Amino acid sequence: MKTLAERLTLALSDSGLKKSDIARLCSISPASVSDWFTGKSKSIKSIYLPKVAKLLGVSSTWLATGNGPMKSPNVLVTEEVCDDDDWVEIPEYKIRFAAGFEQNSTLEELASEYKAAYRRSWFQRKNINPEDCKRFKVKGDSMEPLLLDHDVVLVDCSKTEIIDGRIYAFVFGNALRVKRLYRKIDGSIVVHSENPNFEDETIKPVDTEQVQIIGEVIERSGSV
Repeated sequence: MKTLAERLTLALSDSGLKKSDIARLCSISPASVSDWFTGKSKSIKSIYLPKVAKLLGVSSTWLATGNGPMKSPNVLVTEEVCDDDDWVEIPEYKIRFAAGFEQNSTLEELASEYKAAYRRSWFQRKNINPEDCKRFKVKGDSMEPLLLDHDVVLVDCSKTEIIDGRIYAFVFGNALRVKRLYRKIDGSIVVHSENPNFEDETIKPVDTEQVQIIGEVIERSGSV
């Protein structure tokens, strides 16, 4: 996109915010913000540019010039502890299963030399509380090409009610699974894999009490 106005319009639409949000953030008049969107102003002053880019979740360089990727990375993996207020660390967990015939399982945080931090503004735009989120590693190829073996998914553990067609991390049959779920009228749950080589599975109503929904998958990080 060649103009600032075009880039701003796209970024604003993608963010779900309003021009008034930008004006409020920068403590400037709505008319000044409108000048950016109409093309009357060809650039954003340097004191406002980082704030606007951060609010909209885009790269400052892209917003100002159109060069480089539009989106700033939402996840940062590092060996260092992230003490920047703009980022929030989300630990990775594994499932620990109870012995014997107990169906309950517990979540156990993994000790890792690598830390994963997500942009706080990303959670704010999606109205998600980062304290409700945990990370889990995907195993197998049943969700390819959407999710690859050893991808890490971010899960919102506050969302445990099944909404048809969304992807959930859940425990069933002493295994952590990441699948699309659908609930049928009779109370059964359809488990759908993205990989066409895997057939849909139906969990009968009598067995649904054994399903432990951990939460909805809201983001993925690439394979390592």
